[in-house]
Amino acid sequence: MDITEGASASGDFVVTDTGSVGIGTTAPGGALDVAGTIFQRGTSLHADYVFEENYELASIGEHGERMMADKHLPAVRGRKVDSEGLDVIELGSHRRGMLEELEIAHLYILELKQELAELNEKSEAQ
Repeated sequence: MDITEGASASGDFVVTDTGSVGIGTTAPGGALDVAGTIFQRGTSLHADYVFEENYELASIGEHGERMMADKHLPAVRGRKVDSEGLDVIELGSHRRGMLEELEIAHLYILELKQELAELNEKSEAQ
């Protein structure tokens, strides 16, 4: 028997007899199905600290070496699995790590662009 709560006739919250939870839907398509915006509060969710002057940005080579040695992006935690072999991630930390890596990649792009401009200047001068 499904449990339905909500202000609308269609139900804003449902727990099916199989244990699936629907928020904003009465027919969840998975263990948790949210039809709408999800907000997360609590831990640091942004990675703007990579733009601070005191942030120690590894060289592109160092970053690449660590990535290849660890087999994952440095700011993203390595794979963790449960007793059934299923991946387990903490969404806020994972999202922040991915954003950190994206922002670092853009810093490296700017660094490479500057190096390319300097090489082009030298080449034109010769």
